[in-house]
Amino acid sequence: MSEHENRSGSRYKSHIIYIFIIVIISGALYYFYDLSKKYLVIINEKTIEAAEQKRGLEELNNKYVNMVSQMEMSENDKLFLINNLNDVMQNYGIKVNEVNELSKAVHIDDELLKKYSKYYFLNENYTPSSTTLINPLYTLNTKEMYILTEIKSKLDNMIINASNEGVKIVIHSGYRSFAEQQKLKAIYIKTYGVSKSNQFSADQGYSEHQLGTTIDIDDGKSGIVLGFEKSTTFTWMQNNAHKYGFIMSYNKGNDYYEYEPWHYRYVGVELATYLHNNNLNFYDLDQKYIDSYKGKIFE
Repeated sequence: MSEHENRSGSRYKSHIIYIFIIVIISGALYYFYDLSKKYLVIINEKTIEAAEQKRGLEELNNKYVNMVSQMEMSENDKLFLINNLNDVMQNYGIKVNEVNELSKAVHIDDELLKKYSKYYFLNENYTPSSTTLINPLYTLNTKEMYILTEIKSKLDNMIINASNEGVKIVIHSGYRSFAEQQKLKAIYIKTYGVSKSNQFSADQGYSEHQLGTTIDIDDGKSGIVLGFEKSTTFTWMQNNAHKYGFIMSYNKGNDYYEYEPWHYRYVGVELATYLHNNNLNFYDLDQKYIDSYKGKIFE
């Protein structure tokens, strides 16, 4: 082979190598170009997401500030909570929906789920936020009786549904003020003495009736006596009251008062159902646990 042919072959091989290198470089450039476009899209999405998160955090902050501002605490404590929002969120994992629940709970009366009956005290100035007349058809018709407005529909539905199943519920007592409870207790003391009356009647300020969430019932035949527990009304209440948010406060063997199968208190459907399904009594639960149901009491 001539020297000219050798040179031509070398140049040809060099051209092939150059072309191969150019193809490799071009492929790499295209790959990185395509990758960069994807990253730009991701960065853009992250930027949008970050902006949405920022707006969400701003909304969260506004809701949090509004919630704290309505709490019953000193201005210094409110200021501390507001200024330390991020720390509070990190420490307790507060999310928007949780803040909504907290905000909703703030507007609900703290007293409604407290364990009265020798635990918590309601003073003479306490009255429910609003009460509504109970339908006279459901009562003894001896006097007007009232119930907390927010639960009237639950009470009506319970009585109507029981009636549709052939069960009669008659209400003997609803909301009682501090003064009314004081007068009633005085009558019991005069009739039965202090020791005996304390076994079945709360002092003024300790009665669940003052909350406006509590009723005494019977079947229209038995009256407020232990014989009521043998009635179909009692059996129906045991099986169904929780569906409407009501529980029997003083079951057999409780540590507070004599067994009262006619005494029912509204605590909300979710808590009442939990107690029913687990065969538990309201007063046996820790108050902190009970308070966790506050935001859902009217749902």
